[in-house]
Amino acid sequence: MAFYFQLYWHFLLMIMVIIMLAGLITFLIPRIPSVLVLAFSGLIGLIYSRLIEMEQAYLFFISINLLTTILPILLIRYLQYLKRTAEEMEKRNRRSESS
Repeated sequence: MAFYFQLYWHFLLMIMVIIMLAGLITFLIPRIPSVLVLAFSGLIGLIYSRLIEMEQAYLFFISINLLTTILPILLIRYLQYLKRTAEEMEKRNRRSESS
């Protein structure tokens, strides 16, 4: 119970900022490998556990950050895939109409 009360508003704020940063980085700079974004997120979780002086819970913070970072990365990669597929289908349709 004491562990729960030590996770104040800054934990949720960290999660929201991590989700937005991962989404923005993945969308604006698609050449960056997802593993680097995940490593950055894990590092933020480690730093957070040190800042609030809960070094025993570093695995919890790292895993939560990694799980919440995977979601926007997968969503944006899927949307980029759909965009490429739609463009390829449009090219095929133009070629077939002009023939």
